Amino acid sequence: MKQFHYRLEALLRRAEHVEQSLQLELAQWEQERNRALDHLTELALLHKSLQRRLRELQRGDLDLERLAAVRFELDRCVALSDLATRRCAELEARVERTRELLLEAARSRQGFEKHRDGLALQHRKEALAEEAKQLDDLASRRLPLVGSRSGGGA
Repeated sequence: MKQFHYRLEALLRRAEHVEQSLQLELAQWEQERNRALDHLTELALLHKSLQRRLRELQRGDLDLERLAAVRFELDRCVALSDLATRRCAELEARVERTRELLLEAARSRQGFEKHRDGLALQHRKEALAEEAKQLDDLASRRLPLVGSRSGGGA
């Protein structure tokens, strides 16, 4: 019997390639999201530091110029934090969407593999059945010869 050949092998390879590409893409989005979260954490620390400086300036001698500069930096920090928060949310949405696509791609690949494995199993069963039939045919052809020798000599 012929060697097993999966006719949809090209589609299986394509599904594997898509899945691998999505794995790389997911890793990149996660890395970018993590950098954005780190940036947001740094901004939060800066915000606390600026608030502390503002309180210190308000308790001490009122240096309006320094006070205005710290307020300006604090406002800028809040604006940057808002931007960073939105960016983190966008990146988290991209991570989740890519993760969903990756799961779909994995299911597709697994479907092809399951189909291929089922066909391969069926092919092996048919090959074994064919081999068993050939052995039975061979055995049935030899049996009369063995029987005629023992029967003719007695």
